Amino acid sequence: MKIHALMVMVVASVAACNPESKPTSQAPAQPVAVSASAEVSPSARARINEQANAWVQCAAAKSRDLDDGRSDAGTIAQAVRSACRSLYILKDNEDLGFATQIVLQTRANIAQLRQAITAPWAACVEPFIKADQIRQTSVESAATTAARECKQHFRGKDGQDVLIITAVARQRLNNPGQGQGPIVVGKPQPLPPVDKKM
Repeated sequence: MKIHALMVMVVASVAACNPESKPTSQAPAQPVAVSASAEVSPSARARINEQANAWVQCAAAKSRDLDDGRSDAGTIAQAVRSACRSLYILKDNEDLGFATQIVLQTRANIAQLRQAITAPWAACVEPFIKADQIRQTSVESAATTAARECKQHFRGKDGQDVLIITAVARQRLNNPGQGQGPIVVGKPQPLPPVDKKM
């Protein structure tokens, strides 16, 4: 299904910066092999938290990248687990459960974004986030103005539209020329055979 470029850019890139699309599971608590009376130093705790957060970020990114939308969550979770295995420092096999939760949450968030973003909203927002327009003001100003002017077409939560528009505007400034035409949502599908007779 062909849809507006803005709608695709959102589904492809906003999940990472939208609070609604981040996995709700936090980094798992890290067990430390010390005696009950020993204290964990602040630097050791900070290192453990950094490793746990690195795993969660990796798992969330790989979940979005590897999910084809057709396979079951367990299959995708196995692939996520393999991709982020070197960052996981807890007991064996616990990461599969966490990876499965992240895959399910990511799917729910993407489905929620697709329902929130309507074609009229994307068409309304488009003129406000052209690269030339953004350069004349700022990303934040363009996003706020677009969200205010197009609010009646948005079907998501309050404030979510500003986050989406901001992410797309930043992507356009960083990658000029990309995402300017109609794009297909989801994984590319093979084209049907062409009849050679004219």
